[in-house]
Amino acid sequence: MKKRRIAEKKEKIKQGRLRTKAGKNLLKGRKTKETKETKETKENLTASFRVFKDLFTSSISLLKKLLPKIKIAYLVADTAYGTIDYLKIAQEYSCKLISKMKSNVALYHPAKKEKGKKGRPRLYGNKIDLTNIDAKYLKKTEQKEGKTHN
Repeated sequence: MKKRRIAEKKEKIKQGRLRTKAGKNLLKGRKTKETKETKETKENLTASFRVFKDLFTSSISLLKKLLPKIKIAYLVADTAYGTIDYLKIAQEYSCKLISKMKSNVALYHPAKKEKGKKGRPRLYGNKIDLTNIDAKYLKKTEQKEGKTHN
């Protein structure tokens, strides 16, 4: 009984060594069926996204037919449409998306690339304080009824 178990273990180790010599290592971690591409298409298949995309593309094409010289520069949308998917649609037609931000949003400066540093590079820079935005980012400031609007 013990000899058979030991022989099976040795055989398994031998097969593993042969597999690594051949360059066919076993995959580590849990096997997943979802890939990056399927995940992106799954997000784009929501009903509201499809309706928005169809409506936006049809209205743009109709406007281009009726008024060929018109240039549409901006797309104004509600808070729910302030995501990357809707931004990509606007960029396809060279529009800029104007939308409110959700209350739980966090904005970051781009990360600075550091030379010679080991490890994974940083994805985000410093967090932007939305209550005290630097003056270089502001386009227009108004004062109404004692309140400042940026």
